[in-house]
Amino acid sequence: MNRPFSHLLLSCLAIACCPLLAGCDEAESRSAPVSDSVDDYRLSVKNVGGKMKVHLDFNGADVTDEMLAKMDFPDAVTSIDLSSTAITDAGVKHLQRAAGLEELRIANTEISDAAIEHLTALEHLWLVDADQSKISRKGQLKLIKFLAPRAQARAVGRTPETTK
Repeated sequence: MNRPFSHLLLSCLAIACCPLLAGCDEAESRSAPVSDSVDDYRLSVKNVGGKMKVHLDFNGADVTDEMLAKMDFPDAVTSIDLSSTAITDAGVKHLQRAAGLEELRIANTEISDAAIEHLTALEHLWLVDADQSKISRKGQLKLIKFLAPRAQARAVGRTPETTK
């Protein structure tokens, strides 16, 4: 059963913004666990490199290309899961506005080789899970060729920009 998009968007906004609001202690974050105190929160952010990282989890949600077109992607959004959604090649082009995007999950979608040019334009992208998508074997190899040096550089502590 698909989760309603409005519920997911509100959850994502709470995860991204709630730690910044005074008195809010209900948010969760995979990158930086939020504690009850502002000092502990700041320490958590410092422990992940001083940058808050936001993961948007739309897996199985009723998300469409049109919704992606209207969505804002702050630089803190580093990971998006669009697996098992109705997103197509047309929607992937809107992800180019996600300047900080590092990880993308598009498994079990209608996304095909036509999206590869948009994916390879993402400056920080180093991981794509496109299992059970419509990307051909040739397209997968092109994507692997693009991502492999970036993932390798990340493993040794370099940024994708240093691999150019």
